[in-house]
Amino acid sequence: MKKLRLSYSLLNTWDRGDVDGAVATYLHLARPTSRQINEGREIHEKIQKHIDTEGEFPDWFFNWKLGSPETEKELVVNYNEMFDLKCYIDCYDEGVVFEHKTGVSDSLTWTRTWQLPITFLICELAGVECNLGILVHYNQYNEKTDYTVMHNSKIQRDYARNIIDSTGPEIREYFLQKGLI
Repeated sequence: MKKLRLSYSLLNTWDRGDVDGAVATYLHLARPTSRQINEGREIHEKIQKHIDTEGEFPDWFFNWKLGSPETEKELVVNYNEMFDLKCYIDCYDEGVVFEHKTGVSDSLTWTRTWQLPITFLICELAGVECNLGILVHYNQYNEKTDYTVMHNSKIQRDYARNIIDSTGPEIREYFLQKGLI
């Protein structure tokens, strides 16, 4: 049986009804970007480089003492006979997952997405300690930061399983029909 590699990005793009975007996401194809997306990528790279060189978040971004941070931590796990799951964690440090967001939508808005629950599930399946996720949002237009903490729980991981089990088969069937997997 051919397996599909699911990620938050793929599931979210599909759920928005953007089938072409889901295909492009899966195949790692270039997509048109906006000024805001480009700004977000630049800020993300600055944060990552700072953590990698200094072992801490930039002062302008977030005040949290890091111990042994790992940026862009990639995890790929077997979920079942149909799916593997994949995520990149912006910064992982001693059982804490940090996700960085930019733009005008605040951190609370971002924690309402599936990203952290799916990351929690992947961490569990990978045997990676994960007690909580902190979504840190930086609004580059007013230079303000806010954050929201989400605790890892069975409820969050079950929520992720429900998303995968309900949305994944539809994506997989489409990708099989189109010869993409």
